[in-house]
Amino acid sequence: MKFRLTALAVLFSLALTACSLAEDITPPPDYVTPTSVPTAQPATLTLAPTMSAAPTRTQGPATATTGPFAGSVTPSVAASEAPIAPLGAFSGTLGNASGGVVSAGQPVTLLGFDQDQSGNFQQVVNIAGETDADGGYRFADVEIPAGRVFLVVADWEGVTYQSAPQMVQDGTSEYSIPLTVYDTTHDFGILTFDQVHVIFTQSQDVVQVTELFVISNPGTQAVAVATDGSSVPFIQLPEQASGEQYQLAQGSAPLLNATGGFAMPPGNGQQYGIIVAYTLP
Repeated sequence: MKFRLTALAVLFSLALTACSLAEDITPPPDYVTPTSVPTAQPATLTLAPTMSAAPTRTQGPATATTGPFAGSVTPSVAASEAPIAPLGAFSGTLGNASGGVVSAGQPVTLLGFDQDQSGNFQQVVNIAGETDADGGYRFADVEIPAGRVFLVVADWEGVTYQSAPQMVQDGTSEYSIPLTVYDTTHDFGILTFDQVHVIFTQSQDVVQVTELFVISNPGTQAVAVATDGSSVPFIQLPEQASGEQYQLAQGSAPLLNATGGFAMPPGNGQQYGIIVAYTLP
């Protein structure tokens, strides 16, 4: 999404959450409870609650049938109490957009989410699998009640990727969920700063500074950004800056979880907007 100057006032008026960067961009140990279409928790610059998976529902011996793997769902509801749901299959290919080869045995995971009465999606399915010699995967005999949402997640070179979500439709039992990954680099020189805006606002004896960085990745690799928990390496702040807070701008492409920080994969013109606010004496 292109960032326009007319939207800057809206972007800078966003309230910045009072949390540390360490909490913001350190990959969580689990996924977030989303309130719309579910996603595996992306790395963001805003604090989000860690999701504890909802009790997994009985669905029989759900298995992934391609390659030497199988997964099961641990029942927490008596079989006699669980509703009978049709069975379906999910298949796809793990493709490396950087040109690398995906060999057999690459772990992939199928996640399923149900929406509760409050509108939140809760994880109810977690099936582990592996790719075959062609990078393909298939999960068969999976319960597919109408409205359940599925996606595929995989770690590639320290970065967590997820597919587009797929909602179950009545009468459909075969679903295609491909997943694209990129090779990883730590070279910040690949990134392009498309726009940088700085706003100064005086308030009593301090100056409030708000900076907006619009960044793109025109390369073919995902740029992994390590952080010490209090700064972003390619954003330099004045020595006297205090109270710094980071947040993604509205309309920014999502960051991905990466070992020790976050990652910025390339895309078709997608841009990342990072806002940092701090005070100066």
